[in-house]
Amino acid sequence: MLDNKIYSVSKLSAITGVTIRTLHYYDKVNLLKPHRRIDNHYREYTQKHLALLKQIIIYRELDFSLTQIKDLIYSNEFSFVQALSDQKKLLLKRQEETQLIINSIEVTMNVLAGEKNLELLFSDMPLSFNDKLITLKEDEDSYNSMLSSLGELSELEIESSKKQTDEWAFNYKLTLLIPIDSDEVQEQVNKHYFLMNSLFKKLHGDSFKGIGYEGYLILAEQTISNPVTKAVYDNYQSGMAEHLYEAMIIFADKELKGNIEQYRQVTI
Repeated sequence: MLDNKIYSVSKLSAITGVTIRTLHYYDKVNLLKPHRRIDNHYREYTQKHLALLKQIIIYRELDFSLTQIKDLIYSNEFSFVQALSDQKKLLLKRQEETQLIINSIEVTMNVLAGEKNLELLFSDMPLSFNDKLITLKEDEDSYNSMLSSLGELSELEIESSKKQTDEWAFNYKLTLLIPIDSDEVQEQVNKHYFLMNSLFKKLHGDSFKGIGYEGYLILAEQTISNPVTKAVYDNYQSGMAEHLYEAMIIFADKELKGNIEQYRQVTI
């Protein structure tokens, strides 16, 4: 009969996944007390023991203490509902703490990935460029935020963006002696606007709705005021940052002001 089936400690361990050492401990603290054979004093477990052990396993997964479990199993006065309520509060608190740790780990991982991507982006910059990065690192929050954003991109996306930027910069260099309001220059600025939208879309996903008039003016200002950005453009060609800044201002006033929705539709 199934009800009369007897299990050795090793068999019970194999069935439930509870280690033999743990079963011995449960015996010691009177949580799961097996029968003892008369001839050799070996531990023997019945179907009832198996059922109790399965309950213990469930309660342990809910993070109940052994004392609480003993009360749950053997005491008629113990309030199971209250115990579950208290345990739920503890688990929710632990969940919040665990999520904070996970968030911190994810930020750190993104920052580390961002540092690697930063190296890929600026791999061909001169050694003096490191001095510009040091000034950027002084604002630790902004710097880590930038790294975290870069960390969202794959190595392939970084390489693709750099290739597109390098190709654009090569063509823009050919226009540096041409007036900034000429069709040739403004065509390259238009391509620059597309590149910036593409990059921000990759960085921010669906939350990004396109660079507006004011946003592009800010980018233009950063072209000459941000030492890192200025160094990047001037590394392609000396004076390129200043030339691009003035050309971007004209483009923003001529093309984006009052016409941004049309541009957003084709760039996002």
